[in-house]
Formats: sequence, C-alpha cells, structure tokens
Amino acid sequence: MRANVLAGLLWWGTLHTNVDLQGRSVDVVVDLDVEELDRRGGAVCPDRDALWAFSLLPEELPVPASAVDPCIRAALGGVSACWISYPSGFIVRHYRPPLRIAGITAARKRWQDSVHAVGIFAADAPRAIVVSEVPQSRSGIWQATRELGIGLVVDDGQRTEILHPPDRHLVRPGFELWSLAEEIYSVISTTLTTTGEPRRAVRQAL
Repeated sequence: MRANVLAGLLWWGTLHTNVDLQGRSVDVVVDLDVEELDRRGGAVCPDRDALWAFSLLPEELPVPASAVDPCIRAALGGVSACWISYPSGFIVRHYRPPLRIAGITAARKRWQDSVHAVGIFAADAPRAIVVSEVPQSRSGIWQATRELGIGLVVDDGQRTEILHPPDRHLVRPGFELWSLAEEIYSVISTTLTTTGEPRRAVRQAL
C-alpha cells in the first residue's frame, strides 16, 4: 500500500508486510515506542497471565504489595525485572506495550479472502482491504466491507484511491490488545535497524 494512502487513512507509522498473525498473513502499520524498545532491550513478553496482571496495575506508580490480589502477584512471578520491580514492600509496573497498532490490511486475489484475513481484528485496529480495480457499485464487496466496517482501497499500480475509509473500531480490553502487540513485535523485530530505530514507511503525525 502506498504511503499517500496510509496517510489518507490516518495510519501513521511503519508498514510491515506479510506478517503472520493468528494464522493469517496481513500487512500491519504500527507506531513503535522506540524508548520502550530500548529499555526492554528487544525482549518480548508473550505471557498472557503477566499481561493481564500488568493491566490491573498503574504504570510507574508504587502499589503496596499487601494491597495486590494474590492472583495478580502469582501471575507476576518470574516476570523480568525490566517490567516489574518490588521496592520496599511495593510493586511497580514498568511494562508498557512496544507499539500501537495503527491499521491492518490485506490484498488477496479474491476480495473475500482479504475480508477473511482482516476480519478477526475488528477489536484491535482499523482494517482495510486493497483491490486492483474499482468494483461495480452493486457488487458484494461494497456491501460486505461497509457492513463490517472495513475500508476499501483501489491500487491498480498507477493510482490509488480510498473508496471508503474504515469505521471506528471497538477496542478490546488492554491485556488482549497488548498480547497482540507483543505478537506483532515478536514477528517484526528482525526488520528493525540495529539501533532500534524503525524503518518508517510514512512520516509521523505532528
């Protein structure tokens, strides 16, 4: 997808293509938290229990350990010190997600396959599919994408056009979204520069 289309969709960040997520290959645009990536030294947190526990604690604010539910404390057992610390009887969460998901898209030969690929991410980020020619106004693709809130983009190799943008999406609970962010980061981390700076496809929003 061209940079001007990403900007038109207001998807600011880094474009990563052919990312395997939950059994589907999609393109994702993410806004990397470079400071957080530097702090964690490239580590990934795949532990859903730990992410759940993190979501119940404030970031960088000490909480008395005695006031934290034992289930939460158990979920934090063995978590890296870069994400949690225990100063003088308190618990402090340092964790924050490594990136923000700006958008998810797919471009298959059959538009139905593209809809299927991005469909499960309705609660995670805006979604769009890319087709190679303008579909007929009464074709099923118009109805399907509008009903599902999926954006529709035409890219024929010569020009690109946003036929309709994606709807605003419902956001799932924090730790579920964080889990997907960690999954994405685990896949794309090898594509980042050695200094940790992302290879940006489009400029950052001011």
